[in-house]
Amino acid sequence: MEGTLTTRDIVVKTKRFPYLGYFGLRELPFRNIPDTDYYFCTESGRDVMNNLLFSMQGGEGLIKVTGEVGTGKTMLCHQFLNSLDDNFITVYCPIPYPDRNALTRAIRDDLRRAIESRRNLVLCFDEAQGMTSETLETIRLISNLEIENSSLIYIILVGQPELDVNLNQPSLRNLKQRIAFSCTLHPLVLDELAQYIGHRLRVSGYSGDFLFSAKALERLAKASQGVPRLINILAHKAMMAAFGEGDQTITGSHVKAAVRDTESVRPGSLFSQSTVALLCSGLRGIGT
Repeated sequence: MEGTLTTRDIVVKTKRFPYLGYFGLRELPFRNIPDTDYYFCTESGRDVMNNLLFSMQGGEGLIKVTGEVGTGKTMLCHQFLNSLDDNFITVYCPIPYPDRNALTRAIRDDLRRAIESRRNLVLCFDEAQGMTSETLETIRLISNLEIENSSLIYIILVGQPELDVNLNQPSLRNLKQRIAFSCTLHPLVLDELAQYIGHRLRVSGYSGDFLFSAKALERLAKASQGVPRLINILAHKAMMAAFGEGDQTITGSHVKAAVRDTESVRPGSLFSQSTVALLCSGLRGIGT
């Protein structure tokens, strides 16, 4: 059956990443792909999801979601679209369209289906900070479509903070005024870090004691600054380091080795020393 993990798949994955069998995992827990089985709802993620749902219920047609690189915007988009019922036709657009003609061609058939079936069309535009002013203006025109005093099309603009800069252009003030909800996805806060790690390990099949020590979590927090993409990269490399040394627990030294091997992280932390101390005190029972 398509999508089912076979025994052969497990063997192939285990040969490629030997730490899977070593730690008792079915699959890699820290892959940077938008697999909603691994979706972890943070506090800011819950706020964004609620705003999206409120906008749908209230008939508000245009919503904006921003967040820094690697904070999980794409994963959240897929989770939200998957949560909608059959009253909605959903379309995820991962690449900014270069001009209005390309945009209208891309959604033409979906729009026709929505009108004929009297269903709502949800268009989620990821990486919207890369859209041209012309394309954004076309989105404003599309958002005008209504049926029986209700929005026919719901548009979600998802992008990095540069999207806000683009929308501040005088030529786009009409579009900006139409945005009913604006919300931001933030990095993980400290007390979410251990929960995030534990969640992804459980989904991947791990059933033992907590695998990451308090020191490992402290160093993950400092190096990643709470950004899920960086957490995933560093946690994966730290597990490889622990396997290579024959250790059953991921320690601070394993994360330190992962940081040295990762060009995208640099020394320094978003968190103050007192905040890091709070993390350590809250994780004493996890391991050393």
